Amino acid sequence: MAFLVMTVAFGAKRPRTALAAAAVSFLLLLGERDAVWFVDRAWAMMAAGWFAFLSLRFPGWTLTARAAAAVVAAATTVAAAVLASPASWTAFEGVVADRAAATLEAITFELRRSGGMDPTLAARLDMVFQAQVLVFPALAGLATSAALAAAWWGYGKLSGGGAELQPLATFNFNDHWVWIFVVGLGLLVVGGINPPSRLALNLLVFAGGFFALRGLAVVSYLGRRRRRIVYGVLAVLGALAWPGILSAALILGIADVWLDARSHQPEEAT
Repeated sequence: MAFLVMTVAFGAKRPRTALAAAAVSFLLLLGERDAVWFVDRAWAMMAAGWFAFLSLRFPGWTLTARAAAAVVAAATTVAAAVLASPASWTAFEGVVADRAAATLEAITFELRRSGGMDPTLAARLDMVFQAQVLVFPALAGLATSAALAAAWWGYGKLSGGGAELQPLATFNFNDHWVWIFVVGLGLLVVGGINPPSRLALNLLVFAGGFFALRGLAVVSYLGRRRRRIVYGVLAVLGALAWPGILSAALILGIADVWLDARSHQPEEAT
């Protein structure tokens, strides 16, 4: 959807861009047309529309800033609609919960059939799926930001616009984003953790995703002379202990707000 909106907003500068847009249009028509199908596409169109507007209005903004701002603007629009009709959001949440429950049931059935199911694993899977339902707005925001960046890169490649994605080591954003994380923590402390504030959790997950990626960018930059080895080690450790790696990346990303590690490194000789 994002690629299609960008093609309409910025023009199909080459025949292959128009062909790709036609292919995307066809793919968007596929799938079971339930509530989630319509909401997915409406959300994607809204976020992509905001991204196109911000790209035209603020061309000097970084790709990360435009993508995140588009998600926030789309979320604000949705929030206004929800305030006008709270029942629609409740109904949609019910559909999301039902889908998550159906997915969990299918996974549990396959594990039991293969003999790899035990009570501990069942409890962990249930906890994971319940958490996903709680923070699906934040997860949708992170996924949408990534999709907007990928669509912008794809549009640039096909249209010859030169929209290149920068290396991971250069990934950065405004330090003031840390206040999103701080507000989430504050709401969590004020509201308590039993049960935790849903708004707090979504703020923490959304901001945490960006800061974790920033932490990985710092590691990539510091290990740039042995980048393949660094990526290999991270991949292995991530497969074996991804919660620990994700937590460490998050802490490093937040610390980089004050440390700004990449600005203090000497330039390599050329």
